[in-house]
Amino acid sequence: MALEKREVSSRLSVDLIAHLRKEGRTLEAIGKMIGVSKAFVSRVARGERSFTLEHIERFERALKQPVPLLLLSVWKERIPAAQRQGFDRGLALLRNSVRLRGALARRTRSAKS
Repeated sequence: MALEKREVSSRLSVDLIAHLRKEGRTLEAIGKMIGVSKAFVSRVARGERSFTLEHIERFERALKQPVPLLLLSVWKERIPAAQRQGFDRGLALLRNSVRLRGALARRTRSAKS
């Protein structure tokens, strides 16, 4: 399902790049992941441009994470330290749910074959 080409929040775009950089990805690798140039990613990182919803959808496919889970991962650092442990447990439950859902979908597809 293609999303319309509206820009998402500049803050979200900058935070997403920062998150991916912390994971060790280069600006060039981030650009390749979603089919844009390193220069575009650099402008997004500086807050001069923003990703579109289509870009976010491409991240979802490339990282194999639903957008809500991706956003929670990106914004994890903003959670107050006192609440971080509960947040981490909730995030782990969501990740497990996504994995189980994928495994169930694969099993259903293979059973139909």
